[in-house]
Amino acid sequence: MVSVIKPITALLMSAGIVLAGNGLEGVLLPLRGSIEGFSELEIGLVGSAYYTGLMFGCLLCPRIIGRVGHIRAFAVFTAVATMSPLLEAMWPTPWVWWVFRGLTGVCVAGIMNAVESWLTSVATNENRGEVMSTYTIINFGSITIGQQLINVSDPQGFQLFSLVAILFSLAAVPLALTLTPHPPAPRQPQLRIRQLYRVSPAAVAGCLGAGLANGAFWALAPVYAKNSGVPPGSIALFVSLVVIGGALAQWPIGRISDRLDRRVVLVALCICSAAAGFAFFMVPAQAVSVKLGLAAMFGVGALPIYWVSFAHANDLVTRDEAVNVSSSLLLLFAMAAIFGPIMAALLMARIGPDALFLHTALVHALIAAAVIYRMTRRAPLPPEERMAYKTLPKSNTPAGFEREAGEDGKRIPPAR
Repeated sequence: MVSVIKPITALLMSAGIVLAGNGLEGVLLPLRGSIEGFSELEIGLVGSAYYTGLMFGCLLCPRIIGRVGHIRAFAVFTAVATMSPLLEAMWPTPWVWWVFRGLTGVCVAGIMNAVESWLTSVATNENRGEVMSTYTIINFGSITIGQQLINVSDPQGFQLFSLVAILFSLAAVPLALTLTPHPPAPRQPQLRIRQLYRVSPAAVAGCLGAGLANGAFWALAPVYAKNSGVPPGSIALFVSLVVIGGALAQWPIGRISDRLDRRVVLVALCICSAAAGFAFFMVPAQAVSVKLGLAAMFGVGALPIYWVSFAHANDLVTRDEAVNVSSSLLLLFAMAAIFGPIMAALLMARIGPDALFLHTALVHALIAAAVIYRMTRRAPLPPEERMAYKTLPKSNTPAGFEREAGEDGKRIPPAR
C-alpha cells in the first residue's frame, strides 16, 4: 500500500488542501450572505454561479492543462482561486460573489481535472482500486474537515475568508515541489445528450434529478440550518453528516447494485431521500437531534443517486464509449445543478426555509417515477454483463473517468 501511494503523496496532499478550502467556502458563503441580508434567491444564485463555473471549467481546463502541463496549470488555478475569497470578503455584495464564486468553480474544475487525470494515468490495473479508494477517502475527509473549520472564527469577520485563501494558495506547494513527471493531458469532454438518452433514459433522469436536488442542497443547506433552529455551532455538523452518510453508503450501495437491477437500487435511494426530505418539512424547529439524524439519512439516499446512475449508464456501453458517456453525465449533472439552487430559493422565499427539502423531496419522487416507468420498458441487464461498481469521490471530473470505464461489454439497443 505504501509503495503504491508514495509516488502520488504530494498530489494527494495538494488535492486534500484544495478540497478543505472549498468545503469551508461552501459553508461560509451562504452563512455570511444570510448575515449580510442577501435574499434566498441571491444566495441560490451564488451556488448556481459555482456550478456554472464548474461546467465551463470541465470543458475548457483540459486545454490549459494540455498546453502548460499539470503542475503549472495547478499553480495557475490555485493562484486565481486564492483571489476569490479575499475579494468576496472585501465586497460582500451579490453580484461580486456571483462573479468570483463562478471563477472559483472554473478553478476547482481545473484543479480536479489535473489531479484526477494524473491519478488515472499512474494507476495500473493491479493498484487502481487502492489508488482511487485512497483518493476517495481523502476527498470526503478533506471536505468534511473544511466544513468544520467554519467554527474556527465568526463568519461575520474577515478571518474565515482569509483561511480559505490560505488553503488554496498552500495547496500548490506540495505539487510544485514534486519530482514526479506529469502525465499526458486529459481528454476534452463532449456533451452528447442524444447519445446519453439513447444509452439510458434512467441514467439521464437520475443525473438530472441529482443535480437539481444536490445543487440546491449544497448552495442553501447552511441557510436552512441557520433559519430553522439548528444552533450556530452545529450548522457545519449538519452539512457534514450528509457527506458522511453519502460516503458510508458508497460501498454497501455499490455491492447491492452489482447484484440487483441498478434501477431498483436507484428507486430505493430516491424513496429514502424523498422520505427524509418530507420529514424535514414536517419536523418541529426545536427537534435539532432529529434533523441531524435526517441529514445523515438524506446523505445515504441522495448522494449515491449520481454514482448509481453513472454505473448504470456505463453498464450499457463499450469501453471506447464510456469516457464520453461518463463525461456527458457529469456535465449534465452540472447543468441541472445550476438551476437547482434557483428553484429551491424561490420556494424558500415563498414558503420558508423548510421548502429546501420540499424541493429535494419532489425532485427525488419524480426521479423514482421516471425510473419505474423505464423499468416497464426495458428488461434488466444480466449481472454478468454489468461493470463492477466503482468507488467515486464527490468531486469526480471527466478526467477521472478515462480509465474507470470497466470491461468491454455489449451495446444495448437504443431505448424505445
